[in-house]
Amino acid sequence: MDTVHLQGMGMDDHVKLFASLDEIKTDADVWIDFTVPGAAFENAKFAIQHGIHPVIGTSGITDDQV
Repeated sequence: MDTVHLQGMGMDDHVKLFASLDEIKTDADVWIDFTVPGAAFENAKFAIQHGIHPVIGTSGITDDQV
């Protein structure tokens, strides 16, 4: 995966970034998602199925998806 710069965060902040759901093998407590609505919905389902609490910062999610 390419290196990604996050505003206000240095490489020493221990933030893990993944290119696909298949890469994720973590015992995280929280999943923070700022992607597009379709991806955020699928990512939230994945997080819940794996015991991770999703926090979604994406607009455009439908009532049916909530």
